[in-house]
Order: sequence, then structure tokens, then C-alpha cells
Amino acid sequence: MRAIQRLLYCVVLLSTVTLVSAQQSVYLATDLGLNVASDVDTSVPATGGGSFSGTTEFDPGFRLGAAIGSRFGPWLAIELESGFLYNPISRSQSWIGNLPLLGNIVLRYENESGWIPYIGGGAGGSLLLVTIEEDGVEEDDSDLAIAWQGFAGIRYKVSERFAIGIGYKYLQTTETKFTIRNSEVDLEETQNHSFGVTFTWDF
Repeated sequence: MRAIQRLLYCVVLLSTVTLVSAQQSVYLATDLGLNVASDVDTSVPATGGGSFSGTTEFDPGFRLGAAIGSRFGPWLAIELESGFLYNPISRSQSWIGNLPLLGNIVLRYENESGWIPYIGGGAGGSLLLVTIEEDGVEEDDSDLAIAWQGFAGIRYKVSERFAIGIGYKYLQTTETKFTIRNSEVDLEETQNHSFGVTFTWDF
């Protein structure tokens, strides 16, 4: 837990220093779209010892994201990003959520056509939230995990200060543990595939 907290602190500190040192190129980016979560291996303690292992499946959900960043010329940008990823657990009223906080490096190609392709990656942490609603019982718990992502897309400059585009993001988190019905549930790493529309404002 302390390692995750230190990592998040470093991400926030690095991004804050970067943005302050390059205020003239600050931008705000948001994204909205579909989120597909891969099946996750799950284990719970078994009566009499040992554990019971299975697979948790998720229905498609949504992603909301926002990032503030600074550009360093036409090729490079650094961002601080957060958001919320939501997916229902299949065949139930339960769901899982992701609240990431990531520092990103973005490689981009700005040119006279107005079309700006980009690719990048980032790392940080994510707060995973689980709500279980079954058999008249509602419980929830949360846990912090290390997270990393890769992404790519293309934007079109509608004006000097506004661009719209489409993008893909892959987010993965490390193993997490939750206490549900007085039992510890181990969730292996989660993998999220997001497809959405992006909006960018220059300041």
C-alpha cells in the first residue's frame, strides 16, 4: 500500500511541475465511450481450507476520462489523467469500477492538414470499486492497484483551440483483494479496452 501511495505521489508531483513549467501550452482533453473488460480469474476461500477459483465475466460498460497536459513542440506532450470505468458483472446486479490516476507521455504529429495522429502510454495507480447486489444483500469494497495503459488515436482541429477525434485505450491493473460477506476475494489483474470520442481544448 505504501508503495502505491508513493507512486501516486510521484505521478502527481511530476505532472504538476511539468504543467507549471509550461503554462503557455496547457490543454484539457476529455473522452467518452465504450469500455470492454476482459474476464478475470477470481479466487475465494473454501470451507475447510484452500480456495475456490473461477472466472468473473463482465458486460460492456462505459468510460469517462479527463486529462490536463502540456505540449513541448509539435511532437511531445505530458499529461495527468483520471476518469471512471464502469462494467456490470454478467448475469447479476453487481458491478466493478476503476478510478485511475495516471501520468502519460504522448507522441503526436501536428501538421498543416489539421489531422493529428497520436500514440502514448502512462502509469500510476487505480482505485478499484466492487459492489455486490445478490440475494437481497448489498455489499461493496475497494482496493488500490498499480495501473498502466497504452493508447492511440487521431484528432481533427476544428479551430485553433478545439479538436475532436476518436481513440482507443488499454488499461491494466495489478491484483486486488476485496472483503465480501466476510470472505477475502482475490481478483487477478484487470484488462480494459476502451473505444471513444475525444474532445480537446487549448488554453
